[in-house]
Amino acid sequence: AQGAVLSVCTRAEKPETCAGPVAGLLPKADAAQKVVLLKILGGIGGETALGAVRGMVGNKDENVHTTAIRTLAGWKTPAALPALLEIARQSDNPRDRTLALRGYLGWASRRGRGQLPSGKRLDLCRTAADLVKTAGQKKALLGALGRIRSPKAIDLILPHLSEPGVQSEACSAAVAVAEELLKVGGGKRYAKEVIGPLEKVAGAAQGDLAKRAKGLLQRARDKAK
Repeated sequence: AQGAVLSVCTRAEKPETCAGPVAGLLPKADAAQKVVLLKILGGIGGETALGAVRGMVGNKDENVHTTAIRTLAGWKTPAALPALLEIARQSDNPRDRTLALRGYLGWASRRGRGQLPSGKRLDLCRTAADLVKTAGQKKALLGALGRIRSPKAIDLILPHLSEPGVQSEACSAAVAVAEELLKVGGGKRYAKEVIGPLEKVAGAAQGDLAKRAKGLLQRARDKAK
C-alpha cells in the first residue's frame, strides 16, 4: 500500500500536492500507520511534507519518533538541514543525535548531482564539529571533511589526529584532502600549505597510510621549491 500511494503521488504533475492529504491522515493514525505515512511523506518531499514529518519528531511512540528522524536524515533536499541541526543540538538521546548528524553531514559529503557548494559544505562541517561527541559521530564528520578539497578542511581534521578511536579516520581524511589539493595548479598552489599538516599525519599514521602521507609530503616539498 505504501508503494502504491507513493507511486501515484510521484506520478502526479506536482507530487507535493499529495502531501496535504497524506499529512492529514497522521493525527488519527495509529503508530504503525504513522510510520508508513512518514515514509510516504519522505518520498513525496516538499514543504508541507517536511513540516508534517518534523512535527512527528516529538511523538511519544519510539518507532514513530525514530522514523521521523530517519526520514529527515534521508530528505531529498537540503531543506531538512535546520530540523536535523535542531535535533543534533537539543536531543539528549545519543542515537537520535547520531542519526541527525549523519543526515546533516550527508549533505557535506555529497558530491556530484545536487551537491552543495564547497563553502557551504565546509560550513556544515564547522557547525557539526562543535556537536560531535561519540566516535561514530566524529567518523561521520571526518568522512565528510575528507571529501572537501580545501586547506580549511584539513584544519578541521588535524585536532583528531591524536584522538583514540578516530585516529585512522582522521589520517585517512587528511591524506585524501591533501592528495586532491596537490592536483590543483600542477601541485604548486597548495604545496606549502599542506607540508605542515602532512608532517603531522606522517607521524600519526601507520602502515600503508603512513607511506601515502610520506609520499605526498615529499611531493609537496618538491612542488614548494
